[in-house]
Amino acid sequence: MTQRIIKAPQGLAASPFNQSVLKLKGLTVIESCTNTVGKQGTMFLEDYLLMFVLNGTYTVRYGDQVYVVHKHEMVLLQKSIVIEYEKSGEPNQAYLLEYMMFFLKDEVLKDFIKMADIQSAQPTVLVPIFVNPISERLLIY
Repeated sequence: MTQRIIKAPQGLAASPFNQSVLKLKGLTVIESCTNTVGKQGTMFLEDYLLMFVLNGTYTVRYGDQVYVVHKHEMVLLQKSIVIEYEKSGEPNQAYLLEYMMFFLKDEVLKDFIKMADIQSAQPTVLVPIFVNPISERLLIY
């Protein structure tokens, strides 16, 4: 069996993955809303990925770690890694899966660090991944 690895975000903009795509000043933002019982795949993240799950469940596997992002949760994933994913909707909601993926370039994060006046240190190991709840304020936004 051959498994295809999608390069994200560029690979998601090509058929058959051409979901809703928005590009702004070199920043690709992809929003997807799909009715699905479940789908699995592999992605190589060319940029940092900030993902918000609004409905359903999105499971990310990186190495031996598994991160499950549920409704109203978000996760930030490091660039230049290969992840396996499994996404599914909720059976009691007609298998609705709704999530937003924002691919962030280095420049965007560096500008944010400067603007927020955050002292940064270059990590020598991969940054740990955390799944966090989405605040009500951010959800409304």
